[in-house]
Amino acid sequence: MKYFPALVFVPLFALGAIGLVGTCKKIMRMQMIRGERVGAEIQSKVITSKLSRSDDYLFAWDGADVTKRSDQRIFLPPEVWERYDVGDSIDLVFVPGRTSPYHRDGIFASDGNLIFDYVLLAIEFLMMVGAVIGALAIIIKADRGSHR
Repeated sequence: MKYFPALVFVPLFALGAIGLVGTCKKIMRMQMIRGERVGAEIQSKVITSKLSRSDDYLFAWDGADVTKRSDQRIFLPPEVWERYDVGDSIDLVFVPGRTSPYHRDGIFASDGNLIFDYVLLAIEFLMMVGAVIGALAIIIKADRGSHR
């Protein structure tokens, strides 16, 4: 019972651990897209339709309808979208476990997004370390109090 207050740090540790695992998986997927890690497959597709509406810049291939959600459609940043036309070939990155492809110059694997995820990874790790230190401090304090 004297260690019961230390349990307050369990949810913080668990949240950090769950976040850490998810962020690690995302960073590994980003590294595959960027070509920094093996495992992704590059496939060249011919663009069959192109659409720009409001802030959406899309391509479709294999005759897919660019206006409907599908695994044959991709969103791209406007500067990337402008480089391609219908009939052009585009290299897409297919990551294991994902049905929708990515583009190397897409937002998902951008430098800014990768840096954000590394910072997030550090925060999640520090949450776990903080939870362990906090729990240990309570346990040590409880042990010292019982020896008096």
